[in-house]
Amino acid sequence: MANSNDLKPLYLILSDQLFLRTQAVDRLRVRLEEFGPLDFNLSQYEAERANFQEVVDACNVLPFATPFRLVIVSGIEKMNTLDSALLADYAQNPSPTTVLALVGETCAKSSKLYKAVVQNGTVLDRKAPTKKELPSTVVALARQQGLSMTPVVAQALINAAGENLSVLSLSLEKIKAYLGSRKKVEVADVGAVIAQTAEVRVWDFIGALFNRNAKEALLLLNNLIEVQGEHISRLSSLVTRQLRECLSACVLIDRGDKSASTLAATLKKQAWQAQALQRQAQKFSTRELREALVDLAQVQYASRTGFDERLVFEKWILEHFA
Repeated sequence: MANSNDLKPLYLILSDQLFLRTQAVDRLRVRLEEFGPLDFNLSQYEAERANFQEVVDACNVLPFATPFRLVIVSGIEKMNTLDSALLADYAQNPSPTTVLALVGETCAKSSKLYKAVVQNGTVLDRKAPTKKELPSTVVALARQQGLSMTPVVAQALINAAGENLSVLSLSLEKIKAYLGSRKKVEVADVGAVIAQTAEVRVWDFIGALFNRNAKEALLLLNNLIEVQGEHISRLSSLVTRQLRECLSACVLIDRGDKSASTLAATLKKQAWQAQALQRQAQKFSTRELREALVDLAQVQYASRTGFDERLVFEKWILEHFA
């Protein structure tokens, strides 16, 4: 019989890798299902769109036909200050019949919410494996899928598919289907199944964009969306920030101040970051950047009105960065 003595009412699940966050949440769900089905006792929210009073209300609902409810809030790094404070107040005196899982990339240790979870719950900070650790991690993932491979084969898979654990796990599923009844993975199997899709960093895409290489940016955008599962909303938010910083650099240049140190102090950037921004800003006029910033709002509006936001985003790239 399952033991609930060490089950906490609060879990803060942090990792910069989606795979590790998902893995931790899945394990928590499996553990709670030992006490009874979660069919009528599970509520899930995305922090960016959630009504946090509704989240707190869901935490205070009594479970049905099982001892516990599970409430999951994902993307907590996108919470605003008021929402975080509301959850922190709840976390000071959480319901004993609800497990609240707060899931995200980061949470400031100095925040009231983090401290409340430390006091009344558990923080699960899942660090991504280092390059040195990654081959053994892939070997372990393969074992979980009933496959065996050497570290050499694991490294070949990493070279082909990149370092994103979600992509690597999906790649192993493809290899398993390819092998059929065979369980041992060889280097040749990796080459036969996995295309060369090494992870494209988001900043490679942004770099191509602000170097006015629209063709390269669109190719990288396709990889980010189709292979790595990135969302237009996140990418457009990052591009918006870069646009504003680039615009600040452009304004300083227009004023005759070309000092990287001034820009670094203004934006609280390191010197090399300020120099890179200046190089990008020199490729645009202030007017071009302002128009691009205004038009980018159409991309963000598209996601709320049913339009194809990817198509709108690609059109915006061609209009402003070609």
